[in-house]
Amino acid sequence: AMAPRGPARTSRAPVGARVARQGRVSRGRTRRAAREDALGGQDFIYSQRSGVEEELFKGSVLGVDADVATGEHREREFRTFAALDGFHVPERFAERVATHVVKNLLKDKGALGATSPALILGIWGHKGCGKTMNVELACKKMGLQPIVTSAGELEDSTAGEPGAMLRRRYLTAARAMRETGKLSCLIINDIDAGIGKFKDDLGTVNNQITHGTLMNICDNPTIVSEGLVWRTDSKSTNARVPIIVTGNDFSRLYAPLTRDGRMDLWMWEPTSQELVEMIHAMMKDDGLTTACCETLVATFPNQPLDFFGALRARVYDDAVSDFVFNVGLDGLNDSLVGLDERRRLKLGDVTITLERLLACGRDIVGEQENVNNIQLAREYMRWQEPEELVATRRAATRKAARDEARDKLLKEPDAEAVKMREDAKAKLRIAVQEHAKNAEPVMIVEEEDEEPLPWRVENIGEAQRLIEGGAVVFDIRPVKDFNRETLKGATSMPAANRTGGLSDAVDNPAVDVMIDNINADGKYADKSSPVVVFHAAEASEAYHLDALRALAEVFDDVVEVEGGLPFYLKHFTPAGKRRPRYVGYGAENEETFWTASN
Repeated sequence: AMAPRGPARTSRAPVGARVARQGRVSRGRTRRAAREDALGGQDFIYSQRSGVEEELFKGSVLGVDADVATGEHREREFRTFAALDGFHVPERFAERVATHVVKNLLKDKGALGATSPALILGIWGHKGCGKTMNVELACKKMGLQPIVTSAGELEDSTAGEPGAMLRRRYLTAARAMRETGKLSCLIINDIDAGIGKFKDDLGTVNNQITHGTLMNICDNPTIVSEGLVWRTDSKSTNARVPIIVTGNDFSRLYAPLTRDGRMDLWMWEPTSQELVEMIHAMMKDDGLTTACCETLVATFPNQPLDFFGALRARVYDDAVSDFVFNVGLDGLNDSLVGLDERRRLKLGDVTITLERLLACGRDIVGEQENVNNIQLAREYMRWQEPEELVATRRAATRKAARDEARDKLLKEPDAEAVKMREDAKAKLRIAVQEHAKNAEPVMIVEEEDEEPLPWRVENIGEAQRLIEGGAVVFDIRPVKDFNRETLKGATSMPAANRTGGLSDAVDNPAVDVMIDNINADGKYADKSSPVVVFHAAEASEAYHLDALRALAEVFDDVVEVEGGLPFYLKHFTPAGKRRPRYVGYGAENEETFWTASN
């Protein structure tokens, strides 16, 4: 019998558990008192800045404080321009960027009506002309907070991640404009290096997805999907975010992405005056005047903006060398990154003069010429050079040989060499005459004309015309091949019997049996009608010539189809309809279908 139930007893935690819980509470109070709460001491947002250990949802690995109050764990992708003080952006560049940004924002507000401007501004030009830096300077001047993406982020080990990343960043900028009231845009630097198609490059899935993502955003800039849900309605739209991309050669991109309506293309090539203004803004703190900057640009007329930045950096080489000499190699660690800041040394003042800049510029130009002229990589890898380079080198070698031979002919001939040449010619004439006297008469053998074939060979077009006209069609391949595939209306007249299986098949000629079957069939009493014969081309070389010769003795007009049935079926269906275009494989892939995908 079961014992009667007594009153419910309240369970108490063990003494050790109570002590541990009290310890946690006391530690929480200590941490709470030791720091300032995010709300100025008002500790009523439970488990965010209160210090209470909430491990059920947040766990105990990354901490217990939520980021609702502090935002410590939020992703910050916006570019700041703290390091861009003192630089100059040309007015022409700033106006072009501002026009693109304002035009798209006005479209988002409905001020442009039915006009739909391009969402992407593509700024391209020569290397080092200041495209990326000027874009950021223009954004700083307008007060924009852009999200910047580099070319290296457009490829990932996970298929589709670059496209998803672009959509996330686009929506981040869109939310920032609506929630904070600050202008924003999306910048992609060196896009042609990230997703461009160069010679012998193999495209990746991420290249295709990135192109498709940007095209989709251009077509639907206010309906951009994020995550696993693909938005198709316009109930909740996002803000229109201008996109600015930079690169060197946009012809490497997918052409539909760069078409008008999706991307405004603008080539940036600064004038000499614009280059002087940018250089002066960069070097005015060093004491250089505008006239000095004009002298630099005139001395090095074909150099981009980054060349003059390298000049300024090269001037510091002597001061840095003196610093290393004074400190010593063994003392660089303590002098540069040592824990004791008092022992760290600073670089002395550097005097930048026009003469020093010109000297450094000549050194850099010399190194550039060495790289272009020597090209050691071609010597090391000459067996792997592209065909056009090999052809160019061979043409140059032949031209040099011809020029050398011509120069030798133009020189004054040597008297002794002329005498030796005339003696050799005389001896050669005497030897030829002696050989002609003693030589036997040459027998002239007339070549016999090849015997014409007793049948005619026609192409597949003429053969199809004869078939449509009601001509008799014989398929002289083995019965197994006929049963596998043939053309409509053909009669099987095998000139060979096949034995063995797929791996050891042997075709044994049976031309006499074929002729006996034809003579025994009364349908072929009329010997004057044309007979179109299909064979297996190279696979039937052992017997199809004998079969055609035997058929020519029976019928007056035997027609061999050029290429046999295999070639016919490449251009016609078994029903006799011409295929749209032949689709081959491998080396025979001379023609392909044009479809929406290629």
